[in-house]
Amino acid sequence: MIISCLAENFPAGRYLNWDYDDDRQDILQKRWRSDNSLLVFDELHKFPRWKSWIKGLYDVSHEERSFLIMVIP
Repeated sequence: MIISCLAENFPAGRYLNWDYDDDRQDILQKRWRSDNSLLVFDELHKFPRWKSWIKGLYDVSHEERSFLIMVIP
C-alpha cells in the first residue's frame, strides 16, 4: 500500500539498498538521475556515517528531491 502510494506520487523515484553491492556503490558515489524526485534508502544505517552523510545530501538537494530512510529495528 505504501509502495503503491509512493509510486503514484513519485514516478521518478529510486530505491537503493545498502546490502546490494551495485546500490551501495551508487550511494557512495551519489549516482542517481537528476530527475529522481524521491530517493528511498534501505539498510542505510549499516553505513557508519549515514546520519551526517544524509544530512549533507539533504542540505544541498532538499529542494529538488525528497528522501525516505527505511530503518527497521
